Amino acid sequence: MTAAVQTGRRVHPTSVPSETLVGQFWERFTGGDIACAPDPIAIKLSSPKYQAYRRVLGVPHADLFHVAHRHLCASTGVDGPLTLAPWPAARTDPRRKPRRG
Repeated sequence: MTAAVQTGRRVHPTSVPSETLVGQFWERFTGGDIACAPDPIAIKLSSPKYQAYRRVLGVPHADLFHVAHRHLCASTGVDGPLTLAPWPAARTDPRRKPRRG
């Protein structure tokens, strides 16, 4: 995700820290909350950092996120929105049949 955001940032430069952009990108394309994100991008709800993060809106970076999403699709073969899944499930395609023997 960081590489995708950096690609978007080259096309649409911004002074917003990369860490913030990666979190916002993750939220926009999973529909999740950064507090539920996987490590290392998760921010604890009880943290002052979470409150500061909430004050920074990602809407002005929609063009950057669009480029980042296109880069992610091109580099990983992912097509469509990202989804939130626990680590083991994220590595398994539910449409794939398990191998036998």
